[in-house]
Amino acid sequence: MKKRFHCHPLQLQVPPTITWGTRFILTNFNNFRYSKSPVPSMVKTVTSQGNTNITIYCNGATNTTRYSTNGAIGIYQYSITEYCYVEANKPIFVVLFPHSYYYYTAMVWIPPMEQYLQEVNFDFYRSSRYSKFVITASVEGFSPTAILHNGLATANWTAVYDFKRNIVAYGTEIEINRYFSNHSLSHTGNNGKLSVQVQGYFYSHIIYGWPALVSLEQNMTCICNFIHSNGMCDANNLCQCFDGWTGDQCDEDINECETNDHNCTQTCSNTVGSYTCSCRAGYKDNGYGNCTDIDECSMGTSGCQQLCFNTNGSYYCQCNTGYRLMNDNSSCDDINECIEDPGICPLRSNCINTLGSYQCNCIDGYQMNNTGMCIDIDECVTGTHSCQHRCINTEGSYNCSCYDGFMKRFKIFCFDINECETVDHNCTQTCSNTVGSYTCSCRAGYKDNGYGNCTGKT
Repeated sequence: MKKRFHCHPLQLQVPPTITWGTRFILTNFNNFRYSKSPVPSMVKTVTSQGNTNITIYCNGATNTTRYSTNGAIGIYQYSITEYCYVEANKPIFVVLFPHSYYYYTAMVWIPPMEQYLQEVNFDFYRSSRYSKFVITASVEGFSPTAILHNGLATANWTAVYDFKRNIVAYGTEIEINRYFSNHSLSHTGNNGKLSVQVQGYFYSHIIYGWPALVSLEQNMTCICNFIHSNGMCDANNLCQCFDGWTGDQCDEDINECETNDHNCTQTCSNTVGSYTCSCRAGYKDNGYGNCTDIDECSMGTSGCQQLCFNTNGSYYCQCNTGYRLMNDNSSCDDINECIEDPGICPLRSNCINTLGSYQCNCIDGYQMNNTGMCIDIDECVTGTHSCQHRCINTEGSYNCSCYDGFMKRFKIFCFDINECETVDHNCTQTCSNTVGSYTCSCRAGYKDNGYGNCTGKT
């Protein structure tokens, strides 16, 4: 473009091959010899694809605009105090128009950060009253001594922030006083890149600027398609579709579930540009589409009241012996074996139900042997009877009897019989009762013949 009012040489503002990018640094234009305030600038952006979001962080404020079509032009007005940062989700083209005393005098192309170079060498001829270089350097490998200008380290660096307050670059300015000079700038840090912008001022009414050196190699950001963002450029600057997309413009979804191009082990659900995996009930996704069984028993989520048995994709409940599974297939109820099986206990015993089991107790007079049968207890032998005199065992019990001369009362007690009173004796004269028996005696003049019979003496 030609500068207004002066016949200076034409300045090439747009390179032969327009390159696009997603990250840009905007610099201020300020002629300190004539003004202490930065001049206003108009920023224009051009989108390469639809649905492009452009965010500008400038002077502490953030402005985000969405453009729905390709070729959309955005216009912004800023008085840039130091540096501004522009970021887009798809490739865009950015130019800046600094305002002179009269109008916007020149168009300054802003190269994307993707085109920054490790080293910039150029010759400079100063045709203006005041000139300066504005250097912006990437954060990779940056240090104040890493940027060399003609072999010397530069100073007074200013951090450039994005809208999240992350440092994305550093910037500084170098005033040029010589009319003819050679310049070499390099970023010596690891993977470091930089860009140099030349600015010139004629008093307050003419302003110009341009990149000192621009790379037009094909490894810059390219345009895959102008409708969708489903592809990217490969090393040869050719469009390559992302996974899940196909077609010349990467706008055709691939149904991975139909093509079996997925890693789902159970259920595959196609989505736009991708797919999702899901598992059937009783399985869980390990994060890679592989469904593994959920062990509800070990996790304690089965709800089984007593016993839980895990299976592939499920589980089942069972109950301990003596219980039955309820209709809800998880609760257990006690089985009353005495009612359901009346013959479960042997003869001469009673059945008593317990939780989960039962007991067989032999009736009185019987005890259980080692075969589980109830047999008679010989209380007379075991000494478990209550007889006062004699014990006579019976089936399931016992009887008591008394010695001669005693009478049984209350089944177990023996009381002395007074044979003399009951005339249950053979004395002919005098009867004398004793415990359990009696004795006979004769009156004077008689003698006992040994059987209680008294006879006269001879």
